[in-house]
Amino acid sequence: MKLSSESYPISNSTIQSFLRCRRKWWLGYYRGLTPRVEKAVGPLAIGTRVHIALSAYYSTEHRDAIAAYDETVRQDKERCPELVADIEKESALGRVMLEGYFAWIAETGIDQGLTVISDEERIEVASGYPGVLLIGKLDVRVRREEDNARLFIDHKTVGSLLVPTLPMDPQMLMYHLLEFLKLLSDTGAQADLETSLPLAHERCDGGLYNMLKKSRRTARATPPFYDRIHVQHNIHELRSFWVRLHGTIRDILEVKDALDAGADHHFVAYPSPRSTCSWDCPFFAICGLADDGSHFEGAIELSYRVADPYRYYDESVVESDVSDD
Repeated sequence: MKLSSESYPISNSTIQSFLRCRRKWWLGYYRGLTPRVEKAVGPLAIGTRVHIALSAYYSTEHRDAIAAYDETVRQDKERCPELVADIEKESALGRVMLEGYFAWIAETGIDQGLTVISDEERIEVASGYPGVLLIGKLDVRVRREEDNARLFIDHKTVGSLLVPTLPMDPQMLMYHLLEFLKLLSDTGAQADLETSLPLAHERCDGGLYNMLKKSRRTARATPPFYDRIHVQHNIHELRSFWVRLHGTIRDILEVKDALDAGADHHFVAYPSPRSTCSWDCPFFAICGLADDGSHFEGAIELSYRVADPYRYYDESVVESDVSDD
């Protein structure tokens, strides 16, 4: 595979974008396009505000979550004054979700015994391809006092608390893999999944999937509204994921090389439209213009700008993280 002299980063978001829709990956990661104006309403905006609030609460400084949430609302209203009414309506939902969440963790004591090690930390490890780095940004890294094990917490705003495929979730597998390899590196062990085993005195015990249901918790709403699931993977699962991951990386690099060589994006970076495109893809508004003879590049110039698709991993910002599964 041809790579530039600089390291080529690949994250779970890169991989999921490529697997979900190659056109989305081509526009967002290969070309580095991002909307000139970020959406201030909709599922992604709600998820981002809640996520920022939880990031403040679970930070090493333990900041005021509601104050952080209110600040995001203020900024969005200032940025999009024409959407103030919609933003206020959605922000009311988010505040109800957060207030209920903090009551829930107080009642259950579910955070007891967990000590925050770091928050919004970038983790970077070498892949099996020279020059390709695996990167991630964990919401919260914690240590469990009872056995000194490391875990990570991943916050999600969800439509349903029932997630039967959670143990197979590629994001959880990627984060566990990154934390496992980082642990080996931190302790001086060789980061080799074929021979390395979890260390007896220092180990990562997987992730805590922290779910907040998008509900106003009215009298007609059906609880529960919150859940936290411990997701574990053994060494065999991590090894299998390592192999699968590199199969996907190979596919991404092959498409990247073809595009670098001048291949038609219709041939190698084709779209995969779904019913969720209207809210989960930032390129939905222009996608069809790439195929119907319209001035596609002109539409891109009007609505998008070029930015580093991995800036999220180097900035103190929170990426939208929602699920309607």
